[in-house]
Amino acid sequence: MVLQGQRDSLLQQMEQQKRERSNYVEVLEEKNALEENLRLERERLSEKLRQKDILERELNRERATLQEQLIKQAKLNEVIRQKDQFEKELIRQRDEMSVSTFDMRNFVVTSHATR
Repeated sequence: MVLQGQRDSLLQQMEQQKRERSNYVEVLEEKNALEENLRLERERLSEKLRQKDILERELNRERATLQEQLIKQAKLNEVIRQKDQFEKELIRQRDEMSVSTFDMRNFVVTSHATR
């Protein structure tokens, strides 16, 4: 009977160790799967960061191009403003000359008429 009890006890210990080993293998497999998923996620993140850097460089180039265009546009607007100002001045001078020419013609006509 004592041997029977020891045998049963040993069988229970063996079953317990078997269950623990099985749990350990499951945990180890799960750990390996999680590590693989983590590795894949790191690779995806690394690729996304690389793409982000590329897009940021492109964005900076586009911003620089836009800034250059804005500067050119401002210069062009200034040239147009100056042209308009010169044009107004020329029109004013032409009108003054027309009035002066008209006055001179009237003066000449009046002078001839009074002689």
